[in-house]
Formats: sequence, structure tokens, C-alpha cells
Amino acid sequence: MGDERSIKCFKKIIDIDPNNYRAIYNLGISYFNLGRMKKAMNAYNDAIKIKPDYKHCYYNIGLIYEIMKDFQEALKFYKKALEIDPKFIYAIQAKKIVKQKLNSSKIKILKEAIIICDKCGNDNRDTAKFCDKCGKEL
Repeated sequence: MGDERSIKCFKKIIDIDPNNYRAIYNLGISYFNLGRMKKAMNAYNDAIKIKPDYKHCYYNIGLIYEIMKDFQEALKFYKKALEIDPKFIYAIQAKKIVKQKLNSSKIKILKEAIIICDKCGNDNRDTAKFCDKCGKEL
């Protein structure tokens, strides 16, 4: 079933049963698959209002933030999914990957904040005028 058709079907289900959190969640998945992230996020949040412990919604919101490269927010939602189910393998894996991305971006920022001496290879403060190790002008 195409995602546009599934959106219509899930909306019909929700019209009949507005508290059907699974239909709302699946509506979010359909929007997600079509790249409509804002609508997907709204659907997941609506499902959470009905069932606050629905780990899949938190996980999928984390995916949206990860796609947007907001890794801190993604991590927050993966952790929330894991509070509900500490053995939720998808969230465990996603959390691990996001932490790696955060760590690598921190390393990149640190590397940009130092000046490496081309004579001795020493890492110097970004404000240094001379190498702390060999004294060469930077």
C-alpha cells in the first residue's frame, strides 16, 4: 500500500477512534516515509499524548532529530525510549551511534581550536603566536 493511501486509511481509522494511538503512530510513519518530518513529529507527539509510554514514538522522534543532525535532541529521545524499555535494541543501537557522532564532532571542534606546529607537530592553543614545545613562530 502506498504511503498516500495509507495516510487516508489511518486518518479514517482515527476519525472513527481518535484514541487509537497505533493508527496515529502509523500515520506518523507514513508521513516519515514521504519525508514530511513535521507532520510525522506531530503524529508521534499526538500518539504520546494518548499513550505516554509508547517507546516507538520516542525512538522515531529521535530518528527525525538525527536526520536533522540535532544529535543532542535525538539522544534525549532515544534515552526516553530506553527509560520505558531498557532492552529496546533499536534505541540502544541508535543511542550508541549518536554518541559516536557527538564525540567525533567534539573532536573536530577541538582540532579546530588548536594550532598544530608544522615543525614539531605540537598542539598549541589557538591564540599562541609561538609553539610551546619548539618555540617556532606559528
